[in-house]
Amino acid sequence: AEKIDVILDPRMRIRSRLWGQHKSKMISRDLVTPWLSVNKLIPLLQQGDRIEFGPGEGIGGVFARHWALYAGMHNGVPYLIHLYKWDGQQQDYEILYDKVADVAAGRLVRRDNSMDVRMKPFQVDRIMHEAEKTRKEGRAYDLLQYNCEHFVNGCRYGVEISEQVEPAQVLGKSVNVLQSSISTNFRINLSFSSGGGSSNSSGSRRQKQMVEDRMAATDAFALKFGG
Repeated sequence: AEKIDVILDPRMRIRSRLWGQHKSKMISRDLVTPWLSVNKLIPLLQQGDRIEFGPGEGIGGVFARHWALYAGMHNGVPYLIHLYKWDGQQQDYEILYDKVADVAAGRLVRRDNSMDVRMKPFQVDRIMHEAEKTRKEGRAYDLLQYNCEHFVNGCRYGVEISEQVEPAQVLGKSVNVLQSSISTNFRINLSFSSGGGSSNSSGSRRQKQMVEDRMAATDAFALKFGG
């Protein structure tokens, strides 16, 4: 398999189940894919894979990365589960099942399981059970202690850690700058249109449909993973 050189940050604190001590590993494309469109990535994914979302319009700064776990198909549509904030003004962060394409919103995505060289991932059933259990129990968002990456890694490895936070702390980035980069720039805008008339009506219908789809998918995945 083709290899990709990935530098593993030696400053990252791992609390358990280390698989490697090297500062650099040659990572197979089986673990990290190239950046792809959603349609091209989906056939390569397995449940429990870490999905990383690439930069695009509205994303700013090196730390504005979003992470999710691939949940699988519901009614022929690929879904993920993630810690997310849909409406910046009115809603808190929640752990949600959403369509991969809705979250990507045209951005490139990739599978990034590069941490597998350092930590042994759980079996798929355990990963998804942990994700669903955490969703049902609820977890409060905290920029430095529990962001989207903490959630993903906690479910996959049992270790709640975020690579995008620690470098910022080491480099002396302010919490305010990091907060703006991570929480402001990666959310779905449910208004869809600032215009009036039929545009607002169309946006409202789409919003309602997205919420209904999410509720149906949540019921299905909760039944599947909650046992």
